[in-house]
Amino acid sequence: MRVPAAFLLAAVACGGPNPPRAAVAPSPSPAPSLAPSAAPSPARRATWTPLDGTFVAERLRVWQSSACAIGGDGRVACWGQVEYDDDSVAVERRQGMSTPHVLEGVGGVIDVARSWHYLCVAQRAGAGDGGCFVTIGLDRAAPVFPSPAVELQVADGGICAVMRDGRVGCVDHDGAYTDAGVRDLTALRCSGHACCGVSAAGAVACFGERTPALPRLPPATAVAFSGDEGCVRTRAGGAACWGDGAKPLARPSGVRDVAIVDHEPCVVLDDGGLACASGRVPAAEAKVVAADHACVRYRDGAVACTGTNDHGELGDGGVQLSPLPMLVPRVDEVVELDVAHAGVCVVRRDRTQWCWGNGQLPTALGVANGVRVPAQYLASCRATATAIRCEIPGYGGAWDRETIAAPKGVRSIKAAAMHRDASLCLVDAAGSVHCRHGMSEGGLDDRWVPLASPAPVADLAPLGVGFCARHTDGRASCFVDHRYDDDDDFLEALPTGQLELVPGIADATSLVAGQGVACVITRTAEVWCWDGDRRQPWQVTALTGATALGANHLHHCAVKDGEVWCWGDNFLGQLGTGAGGGRITPERAPVRAKTSFRAVSVGTGRDSTCALDDQGLVWCWGANTYGQLGQRRVHRAEGWSRVVGLGPR
Repeated sequence: MRVPAAFLLAAVACGGPNPPRAAVAPSPSPAPSLAPSAAPSPARRATWTPLDGTFVAERLRVWQSSACAIGGDGRVACWGQVEYDDDSVAVERRQGMSTPHVLEGVGGVIDVARSWHYLCVAQRAGAGDGGCFVTIGLDRAAPVFPSPAVELQVADGGICAVMRDGRVGCVDHDGAYTDAGVRDLTALRCSGHACCGVSAAGAVACFGERTPALPRLPPATAVAFSGDEGCVRTRAGGAACWGDGAKPLARPSGVRDVAIVDHEPCVVLDDGGLACASGRVPAAEAKVVAADHACVRYRDGAVACTGTNDHGELGDGGVQLSPLPMLVPRVDEVVELDVAHAGVCVVRRDRTQWCWGNGQLPTALGVANGVRVPAQYLASCRATATAIRCEIPGYGGAWDRETIAAPKGVRSIKAAAMHRDASLCLVDAAGSVHCRHGMSEGGLDDRWVPLASPAPVADLAPLGVGFCARHTDGRASCFVDHRYDDDDDFLEALPTGQLELVPGIADATSLVAGQGVACVITRTAEVWCWDGDRRQPWQVTALTGATALGANHLHHCAVKDGEVWCWGDNFLGQLGTGAGGGRITPERAPVRAKTSFRAVSVGTGRDSTCALDDQGLVWCWGANTYGQLGQRRVHRAEGWSRVVGLGPR
């Protein structure tokens, strides 16, 4: 953003029907394009430490994917995507900033703003001259304002500041400074490619590429606008607003501040209420004293936010993805782990089953009876003697149960597995396999047919469109349903065929399968894998000594000497190496996940991975689109969620 091109002066005065174009004194000389006689400062890297102790927020600054609060002690705490390291999705920082972290070594802060490459702070006189810190691109120099900032705002393309000497100017993404051509403003607010502030006389002055068309306004103390709507707080303590959605907010008194919340005008009332054009209000357990985009600040110093939480902007520990392992909170004493495409279930020592993901928070689902049923899309299926029960996530945090009865004549289910369309195969006490087609044009098909097998089956694992089996004699076999070759999930005919042996596998002790590749651990602790259709196995020599396997969709994992090793797709960080987030090629050979614990088992979802450690704790990494990392909500918050650690304890 070069301000002379993108932020052309368009000042508007309050009070008259045809206000002059300049409501405040213009700069006495042409605006310089760069800070005069100010060499770029050395690249100062913003460093952060996790928030520890009480932090009472006194100011609030919120942007599209991150937010910061300023405490009464002059510290600044930020959360969300405040740093982004190239294509690696900020690795530790993306994970860590899902809860507030404090900017190290900077005190006396009175304002803060964060743009793409920089985070800038303003400090009170005597505490320092403030300045900007590099948050991306270590070869960059930090931008410099010609005078210390006293107010900061983010505009599209850069950061704008009101400075101690009265100048107003902006730095763009490349760090270049340009004067805005106005002076002596307060209460600076920016939206899109425009900024507005208030002069000492109460006039509103705007500059930028697309300044708002303001009506006649009374003298003001603050302004907030978005597009063609906005409000000012009048000197009389009321609100004057413009735009069809904002006009009903106007009132003669009782207004503490004006704000934009989720792109709509709002007024903060003296009694602690928040009135917005859409009529929505925040949680009422504390009084609101300020609002900014997706967050509100309460009278007790707490902060609450709404949003999609794509980057952890709710500050509640949730993120959309983590390329490094994160500890699942409130889940301990775990003895069993099951991971599916969009959800995770665990069994605790007391045999209670807890599940999360599929859009749901971690929930206790009663006693876990029976044996685990591998099911690519559901982690909550278990087989009792004569039935298979699955907990199905519903709406509003509810869970529904589906029960599937065994075929007639089967009095004991030894094992079972389910693939993508709910097609289900089970193993009876004799090792025979019975299958039921999941979906047809008429809906669920409850007819059972036998699946021929070369030997009694010990357990099953689901492929994307079929099943693999481990036999009681240690051999392995697979059945691929080629009726799905046209990617049709709705098939009229029942599945027919037989399990065909995989050559060379003779002493398998455990079995897993992904979308198309299955793997076993042998009695000699070797790992062998094969394509479910071609069935020519190969040995993964790097994993000799492995004690556990996990597979689902396009990546596999193993536990060896307490470490987690994964290979396959890593687009969303599911391999746990600290990389992910785009243009990441699959790993053909196993790579070690950056774990800090000793793992005993591992499970994989479609784009996520979880491991159980030897202390009974669960760690997850990779995609979190459905909450499978166990870090509370990930979808757009329906209500306001308090930021962890901000406010009274």
